[in-house]
Amino acid sequence: MKRVIPILIMVMTAFPLWAGFGLSNVVTKEIRPPSPAASKTTTKPKTALHTKEVFYPYTIHTASWQASALAEKDMKTKSGQIKDLFITQIDMGASGVWFRVDCGCFSTIKDAVSRLQALRKAGLVEKDAWVGSGVPYTIDLGTSRTMSNAGSQINALKNKGVDAYILKENNQHFRIVAGAYPDMISARPFYDVLHKLGLDPRIVKR
Repeated sequence: MKRVIPILIMVMTAFPLWAGFGLSNVVTKEIRPPSPAASKTTTKPKTALHTKEVFYPYTIHTASWQASALAEKDMKTKSGQIKDLFITQIDMGASGVWFRVDCGCFSTIKDAVSRLQALRKAGLVEKDAWVGSGVPYTIDLGTSRTMSNAGSQINALKNKGVDAYILKENNQHFRIVAGAYPDMISARPFYDVLHKLGLDPRIVKR
């Protein structure tokens, strides 16, 4: 009996130590931090969006034609001496679809009228060319970081029968747009034409 008691004491003393050792291993395994490779996360760099600060609601209407071929011919004739010409296709309801040969994008009506007067003085536009009220809306067809790439996009659109022009926002932001419209409703018919061609048009402010 005397021998049994010391043995029991030794066994009971050793059991908590063994149990603690086992639990210690389990806890260490569970809270082990992940390896640097596993914890490393990758994030895609955010693309800086251009914040538009200047708008161009005015343009010069140099002529209007009911046939797109005549508008193209007129623009080609004038483009040798006048920069920033483009064609706006607009549905005038009962009057039908017209093709305007427009010139320039101006932030103020004063700038537009001043340019018109200079063109008239030089004999480069007809006397009935006009500025009129604002045409603040256009149809956006994409952007480019370089003028040369924007020009390539313009040529590609031309091959599809779409007249577009470049609106420079800054040295790294060139917008490819089509037309100049007084409101979103008047831009909608040509928007539908572009959408049917498989393009991704958006009606926005110039």
